[in-house]
Amino acid sequence: MINGNPAPAHICTSHVERQNLTIRMMCRRFTRLTNAFSKKLANLKAALALHFAYYNFCRVHATLRVTPAMAAEVTDRVWNLRDLIYYLNFAPHFRFCDSAQPISPIFG
Repeated sequence: MINGNPAPAHICTSHVERQNLTIRMMCRRFTRLTNAFSKKLANLKAALALHFAYYNFCRVHATLRVTPAMAAEVTDRVWNLRDLIYYLNFAPHFRFCDSAQPISPIFG
């Protein structure tokens, strides 16, 4: 979190509100009167991690025309679900700090 004393004229919550709407629309766990709620905190964390991984690596965004991970130069291509599941299963074996190379799963 960034703290400071911003000018009131420059405060805008539209990005946060849009992200909240996206989460509510894509994760049924956050809508009212649903039977897809998480009884355990660990299940909710896993569902959110999967949502954000899909959102950032697999889903091409209309305004960006690429995935957010591609726009941030974290990866060089759109991942499919097979790539994402493989990476999530073997993530502890990847090294993040010693390489400036973009992440690229083995599946093509």
